[in-house]
Amino acid sequence: MNNKTIEIGALVISNCGRDNGKKYLVVGYAEQSMFVLCCDGNYRKQTNPKKKRIKHVKVYGIVESIQQKIQNNQKVFDSEIYSAISSFEIDS
Repeated sequence: MNNKTIEIGALVISNCGRDNGKKYLVVGYAEQSMFVLCCDGNYRKQTNPKKKRIKHVKVYGIVESIQQKIQNNQKVFDSEIYSAISSFEIDS
């Protein structure tokens, strides 16, 4: 997957800034898709997502259940995001 086409529902890891190494889930886009809006379900909730430049995150996978809910305009709870992120294993 190319970093230029990050999908909603993608699991990403920040690789720049003071949150370096933190896992997020992409929940939207900002400013002509130059930024992604990221949540972790714990510190960064959907009411206040983190805005990260696309080049400052690395994609590790897609959480399809949350991706479908967001695309169908269904309610996604922060607890669902948190459990999806914590259950996702990343091989370094």
